[in-house]
Amino acid sequence: MFRHALAAALVAVAVFAVPVSAKAGASITAPEDVNFGETFDVVAWEGTNGPDHDYWAKAECYQGTLVYAQFIHIELGYTTFTAGPTPSWTGGAAECVVLLGYWNQRGTFSDVAVDEFSVAP
Repeated sequence: MFRHALAAALVAVAVFAVPVSAKAGASITAPEDVNFGETFDVVAWEGTNGPDHDYWAKAECYQGTLVYAQFIHIELGYTTFTAGPTPSWTGGAAECVVLLGYWNQRGTFSDVAVDEFSVAP
């Protein structure tokens, strides 16, 4: 629910390199500027008060609609994503988010931190 509202707001939101939202001191940080087709690292930290979970990083990019989504299991520290292409995203700029989270007991993804970034064409 939160991610869908965030996705709609991304088109009108300025992008910063600091985490936008975090729970229990957790953080995930993406670079400010990424080019289409480029690999990029995200840095994640659980925080000192967070529960002990098996963490995943998720990247989502939007060109009005979702054009890219990828989960990567993350050992806290960093992981690398590639900004396209996908069958839905063959080029062009996109607004994106990275989320740090875990799969809860209900089998849904619970995010604990999020950061926004842009992909240039």
